[in-house]
Amino acid sequence: MKAKESMLLGAHLGGLAITASGTTAVHALSYPLGGRYHIPHGVSNAILFAPVMRMNRDACKERFAVLSDIVWPERSQKSDDWKVEHMIQEIEDIVSFMRIPASLAAFNVPKEDLEWLVDAGSKVTRLLSNNRKELTLDEIRSIYQTVL
Repeated sequence: MKAKESMLLGAHLGGLAITASGTTAVHALSYPLGGRYHIPHGVSNAILFAPVMRMNRDACKERFAVLSDIVWPERSQKSDDWKVEHMIQEIEDIVSFMRIPASLAAFNVPKEDLEWLVDAGSKVTRLLSNNRKELTLDEIRSIYQTVL
């Protein structure tokens, strides 16, 4: 019962955090994956998280550097570029540790659906508008290509 209570509290706090922060391109590009291929939203978010952060790198560099300094103060002398790449690598490591696939191939998403994904993902403008960087269709395509 204690574990269930802890999970309930964690889910509640996660919902509060998302509501207060607003979601961005990771969630926007995940929606077509759930709708068409029935990939759980959290899994598709995990798959897309690092590729989207790589695309957002320049728009988020200072924020990533501040976060890195908070989490790893002993690395504060590193360059902002190093900190960003390290943060993204940490995301990839967590996804791998959790045994979440890095590719949509595990869910039988055909590469031939790339243009459909780009079109569908680019239409989730209520979330894309929250993204720190305005993503072009080519950038959205690149993100999906990374995980296909």
